[in-house]
Amino acid sequence: MSNPSVYLLGETKINNSIVRIEDNLGEAIHVHIGALRLSMTVAEFMLMSEQFQLAAEELLKLEGLSLGMFDVNSFDWDWIHRYEEIEKIEFCNIKIGDLLTVTESKKFPDIQEIVKVSRGRQYEALCGNYEFLRHYKEKNKYKVTNEERLDSILKTIKNKGYPYDNKYILVNQYNQIYDGDHRAACLLLLRGEDAVIPVIKMWMKNDKTIEEQEASLKKRIEDRILLEKNKKNPIRMWPEELNVLNYDFETFSHILLDKGYKYYHIDYPISGGETIVADKLVVIEEGRIIDFCKELGVSYYGKSVYRYYTFLYSMQRVVYIELNDIKIVVADCICIKSKFQNSLMPLDKVVQKYAWETSAENRCDSRVKQLFIICDAMLNSEGFSEKAIKVLEDNNLYTDGVFEKLLETVFFKYTNNLVEALKKGDYEKAYKEYMTYIDY
Repeated sequence: MSNPSVYLLGETKINNSIVRIEDNLGEAIHVHIGALRLSMTVAEFMLMSEQFQLAAEELLKLEGLSLGMFDVNSFDWDWIHRYEEIEKIEFCNIKIGDLLTVTESKKFPDIQEIVKVSRGRQYEALCGNYEFLRHYKEKNKYKVTNEERLDSILKTIKNKGYPYDNKYILVNQYNQIYDGDHRAACLLLLRGEDAVIPVIKMWMKNDKTIEEQEASLKKRIEDRILLEKNKKNPIRMWPEELNVLNYDFETFSHILLDKGYKYYHIDYPISGGETIVADKLVVIEEGRIIDFCKELGVSYYGKSVYRYYTFLYSMQRVVYIELNDIKIVVADCICIKSKFQNSLMPLDKVVQKYAWETSAENRCDSRVKQLFIICDAMLNSEGFSEKAIKVLEDNNLYTDGVFEKLLETVFFKYTNNLVEALKKGDYEKAYKEYMTYIDY
């Protein structure tokens, strides 16, 4: 089974192995260490996290530090495995204008340049230029935007001062910020670059000098410029314009059948957050999307909200088409949007098999439609719309054992709670409790 609600709790690299911690909602916590995967309950993970924090606290104590000195919720843990490289730690007073941060290179946004805080993305945002802050992938709390996080820190410093809650900005021997970029930007705005603030300064044995880092950065940019210069423009195999067919859905259906395609459709709108992406999902046979595009004269890479999505578990791209009467999305499986990332993924094989076996007159059966509506509301929308509630209450399949088994392929151990809330008509609880449920 594949879980559509996988939330990345953290990711780093230790000894050349990528470490990822994922919360698979309703299912399990997965810890990936290279090729190894550990699966544990939320309770087991919380216990392990507490033990790691205790271990980190003991290591920091050796250097006269404590976790209480840092904002643990936004702490950059990547340096902590280098604790043996720490040579000296001191409390120092530093001019805000002497602090260094990083920002995106103007030529190549994926390359970070060393700059003064006054040129960092956080300070630029505080001055009204939000471009780099909005596009930067920040590790925030769920549904907290980069702007909201920065604004919250600014308000906290205005109300509590600095250091608030005994939390200090952490820098290395070259005044590069290890922890506290947001606080530094806010302090620069409020106090100016000549203001002196207390920080924790940590001398690290193997940290390169600013000159060495800038030389390495210059070489990296030069290599990228040369690579871009020698790169050949890819040949466009498919146009990227909007797919439009000048006939209605009934004609489209006849054309599919005439060309020998087996298909069924789900007669329910596909959401894109608060907007409607399409009126129906049309599912054709697995692996036949490219053939379909060639035969009907539409583009595999046509314009749509899914243009830059990733498509998981070997499913082909979906194709968005505007007909004379409705808008449709054509896919080679019943698919849903991942709750936490811009990707589409197929529902479980059990659902795919059941949908084909029970479809009649090119329509899915009521169980599949109801499952799709619940998935759309829980994963792709901001909850259950009036239209969704009406369809669900008209069908009322909550005591149906087969339907509950289908639900379990998506919502795992949360299924019982979901069904109970839906039976009682408590749609808001069904939606909101999903994010806070931890009994798995």
